[in-house]
Amino acid sequence: MDVIPFRKHLEDSFPNNLSFSYLVVNPHAYERRKIVEEIVCYLPHKSTYGISYFYAGKDSIGAVKEELCSPSLLGGDPLVVVDDIDVLNFQEMRQLAEIISTLHAFLIMGASSSKPIRDIYNAVEKRGLVLDLMYEKPWDREKRFLDFMTSISVRYKKTISQDVQKIFLEKVGMNLSSVEKELEKLLTFAGGRDEVTIDDVMKVAISCEEHTFWQIADSILWQEDPWINYSIPSNDLTFFHNLVPALRYQLEFGYKIASLYERGYKIADFQNEFPRMSPKIFSYKQMIAQKRGTLFYKKILQVLFRLDLQSKSGVDLPEILIHLFQAEVAYALQRNRPITQSSR
Repeated sequence: MDVIPFRKHLEDSFPNNLSFSYLVVNPHAYERRKIVEEIVCYLPHKSTYGISYFYAGKDSIGAVKEELCSPSLLGGDPLVVVDDIDVLNFQEMRQLAEIISTLHAFLIMGASSSKPIRDIYNAVEKRGLVLDLMYEKPWDREKRFLDFMTSISVRYKKTISQDVQKIFLEKVGMNLSSVEKELEKLLTFAGGRDEVTIDDVMKVAISCEEHTFWQIADSILWQEDPWINYSIPSNDLTFFHNLVPALRYQLEFGYKIASLYERGYKIADFQNEFPRMSPKIFSYKQMIAQKRGTLFYKKILQVLFRLDLQSKSGVDLPEILIHLFQAEVAYALQRNRPITQSSR
């Protein structure tokens, strides 16, 4: 189950039909924490006992069971959160799965991977709710981040257009902790104004380390020579997975410019479609996208999609996948013309 049906299930179940067990699978610890906080918001009305937090590998399953079975003197059901359950040993996982099968208290669990916790996963699927984001598509993750940013801006009674949100993510990176911190700073900077602008983003938001991914994507796709010399971890597929959304964003941006040109837009009209981009940068990218054409971007988007699927097998190393992508881009550019139907 992905985020939208998961939230709908929570909303439809509230307040009288809530499940007792919840499992959140997400490789990013801070994102898991924020999702757990969201689930907790639906549960306190059933529990005056408070929330007990445990960390697998540090706290015993026995302590978790004891907390779940301890009734509150004030009434209500216990609410227990256990994170990092994928580090449990086999016996501990079996114990936790048995607890879930007879559960009469609220239990929220977090894991970075679903592979080691199959018994627990199956137990929660039968009696509770599973949100599995282990293989979340990059565009779905971006949508989740955009929704998160919108919810925070509403709380501050501010408006941020989706274009500005995407540029903000391009600068800050896809790290939810950094996004939250920089966004709150940005919204405070806006002061009495109702709308946050791209100028605000450029003045206030600080790039995090993940900005490197956007630099790499920009260098591969907007330079004449895509063979850049960034250091690439030799065996960390997370690096490639983090690079994919940055590459896709740049390809979709180029496709939009090329599409406008091919539909007969005049040069003077282009800037109106992208009013908040630096005129100098926009002029440079417009010239390149115009020359390459929409079929170039379609073709390279297909290449990226194929390599992204290939990366899920875990067979190829990230540097091989990136070099394959660079080779595809270089091959297209060497022909010195947009890809046409006949050249496919």
